Amino acid sequence: MFSNFEQSDETTVMGGSPVFTLTSTRKQDFETALYGLQQAFPYFLKSSPIHATLAAVKATNAEFQKRDLGERTIESSETTLPSGS
Repeated sequence: MFSNFEQSDETTVMGGSPVFTLTSTRKQDFETALYGLQQAFPYFLKSSPIHATLAAVKATNAEFQKRDLGERTIESSETTLPSGS
């Protein structure tokens, strides 16, 4: 899950009441799930330290890959303006 990068702004529906329907986006849904995992992590660490440590390392590696990918995207979209001298 941590290696997935959901960027879609596609609308999702939360609940199906005809009177009151809430919507969000796929990106918001994914970020909410990540938040829930982060909140539960201390309990995971206490109950299974080895598995929790391995999961933390994988999540950290995925975050670095995500940031590196973002930096590359920014660099490739930058343009150099010619100097006026």
